[in-house]
Amino acid sequence: MEEAKHFIGNEWTAAAGGDSIAVIDPSDGQPFARLARGNAADIDVAVAAARRAFDGAWGALSAAERPIEAIEQLKEALRLKPDFAEAHCNLGRVLNNAGKNLEALAHCEAALRLRPDFVEAHFTMGNVLVRIPGRADDAAAEYRETLRLQPDHLGAHFNLALVLLNSFGHRDEAVEHLEAVLRLQPANETAKLILSKVQALRP
Repeated sequence: MEEAKHFIGNEWTAAAGGDSIAVIDPSDGQPFARLARGNAADIDVAVAAARRAFDGAWGALSAAERPIEAIEQLKEALRLKPDFAEAHCNLGRVLNNAGKNLEALAHCEAALRLRPDFVEAHFTMGNVLVRIPGRADDAAAEYRETLRLQPDHLGAHFNLALVLLNSFGHRDEAVEHLEAVLRLQPANETAKLILSKVQALRP
């Protein structure tokens, strides 16, 4: 069974305590992978690595340069482990933020081929598709799949509400998702503002 290790300091490492946790397939209740289970010692190592990176070359990079470095690092991770679904998903997210939507889409698709029920890959796929002209229906479908797998996914509720409003004018369903956002995060001022504007437009 596949066991994913921590990626700390540009290296794959097992948990300091040697522990791992099972990842359960919600469709059949069976484990399909294991993840390294970190503890305080792993956190200390990760924080120290982050501090070294911030004080070193990474910290010297500009805001524009950092996504380029992140893309290079994630591509190197995939060179070492091509079937690492999380790296495909994260690379898709970074590429999407960099405006490379079609390349981002390919990595999201790769992540979902490896793990069809990977919640964050479906969510990231939705975020990629919503930026591609003519793909709003597909984006909405990915957000809905995210919510099927994780009904309390705040980002999927919020982004689906925006798609429903901006692309389809489905106010009633959008309101349901905005209300879900506020149940999960009552202090979300953006959701409150959008919800108040939508409700003001209702007959």
